[in-house]
Amino acid sequence: MGSENFDEYQLAVRRRIAFQALIITLALICINGVAATYYDWASPMVQALVIISLSALYFLTATVFKSAYVSRKVRNPLSLGVFYLVIGLLNGAIFFARYRSFGAASFAVNGRLSDDLIQLIAGFVFAYLGAILLIKYYIDCRGREE
Repeated sequence: MGSENFDEYQLAVRRRIAFQALIITLALICINGVAATYYDWASPMVQALVIISLSALYFLTATVFKSAYVSRKVRNPLSLGVFYLVIGLLNGAIFFARYRSFGAASFAVNGRLSDDLIQLIAGFVFAYLGAILLIKYYIDCRGREE
């Protein structure tokens, strides 16, 4: 989304939060580098997804609750919240259906997180985003009523 979709306040808040998310990402990369030196806890793809997901969750939460998350073109954030929640729940349902049908023993194999968790992690991020959008919408509606 271009800068014309947000007002100056939203842009300033988003830039500050993005910088904080970058610092968190760099810290997590350093922590992961040290941890991976001594213990191989997941494949490189899962490690990267976990690091990016944690930073993205911080960014999403902060921008939503600082009211810098939706562009001026979006008329109904409720539909966005429901859409992301449904996408996340579908990803989770597909993961668990596949997990049950193939009879996988666990989420970890030989002490490492399984690569199959990628879909579950992505589903969690989408469901989380949908949930916080719906919570923010509910808080805003209650604020308008009072």
